[in-house]
Amino acid sequence: MTDLAPSLDRPLPVVDRRPPSREDERERLIGRIAAIVDRNPPVNAVEELKRLLAAYGSKPARAGGPSCSGRDQPRCVIGKNPAMLAAAETVRRVAPTDLPVLILGESGTGKGLFAEMVHRHSGRSGPLIKVNCAALPETLIESELFGHERGAFTGASVERKGRFELAAGGTLFLDEVGETSPAFQVKLLRVLQDGEFERVGGTRTIRADVRIIAATNRDLGKAIAERSFRADLFYRLSVVPLTLPPLRDRREDIPELARRILSEFDRKNGGRHELSAAAVAQLTTLNFPGNIRELENCVKRAAAVAEGPTLTAKDFGLRQQYRPAQQTAQLARSEPSVGDNTSKEVDAVSQNSCLAVGRDKLMEALATAGWSQAKAARLLKVSPRQVGYAIRRYGIALKKL
Repeated sequence: MTDLAPSLDRPLPVVDRRPPSREDERERLIGRIAAIVDRNPPVNAVEELKRLLAAYGSKPARAGGPSCSGRDQPRCVIGKNPAMLAAAETVRRVAPTDLPVLILGESGTGKGLFAEMVHRHSGRSGPLIKVNCAALPETLIESELFGHERGAFTGASVERKGRFELAAGGTLFLDEVGETSPAFQVKLLRVLQDGEFERVGGTRTIRADVRIIAATNRDLGKAIAERSFRADLFYRLSVVPLTLPPLRDRREDIPELARRILSEFDRKNGGRHELSAAAVAQLTTLNFPGNIRELENCVKRAAAVAEGPTLTAKDFGLRQQYRPAQQTAQLARSEPSVGDNTSKEVDAVSQNSCLAVGRDKLMEALATAGWSQAKAARLLKVSPRQVGYAIRRYGIALKKL
């Protein structure tokens, strides 16, 4: 058989200084395949093709960070919010490494999409295996992740590989890792430290070449203080922490996000819709507790029920949770009406919340803020009403400057 290795490895002439695009690489690959088929018997050509395709498929992503076009553009990095751009830049820098990544953020902020982006640009040849830790009961999560031997427990009729083995050479995404029990966290810690584990009911030690990406919407600092999450596991997972801002902190990106969501909806359903200027203006003032996921549902629902191609504000069927942010702030500052049970419940919550602010901490914040309750509230990250309740509870006499 003709040895084609030197010709395959020989660099092609450089036409210009631009990095080759994916289309250029594909054309080059097709040309090499044609050369192999022309110069080799069928059996030998198959082996050469396998070797060439294996080398082509294992190429790491080109430098330059996440793609910003086509299907490689996740919805979560659309826009110009500084926090999101900083998170994307961090991904660009750390993706080629094997460092664990911990993604923090509220539900619906795009943690899963960022995990996909880290894996896609890591250059690892293995798959991305996703596990929702909150969806697995305590009795099954160990078997799901580490696998089990035949006869390990009732119903284990066959040997089964776990997610760690299935993700060999790739990435394991542990979503909602904050929901795992301390007992399981000990076993997960060992895998992170030693890269080894045993299947349930087995004694053979298995090594795992797996990169770990974890995500949670819980406050792990608070969970550590409450002893529901291990501090040593937290430090192992958060070698590279990424914090994604909620949608209410990136309102400038809502118009572009809404248009991208609407475009995807039309592409899948064969429609042609557009957002009116009034609809865009109103969307930017609304609260979306479910963040991007809730915005997506809102836009898709409006497009599905709209009578015409242009979506107006009334097409969104605004519900109570979409109340404008300004109105929500006014309601939070307003005094409760007499006999209003709902307001009394809100007052009760506010009074209980103020107990978390100790007297010394409150005095320090007031002094720093020049005895302004509003400024002290911002320093303590609570509402002015909660500061007022705390002042009255502790009997603090306000100083007038």
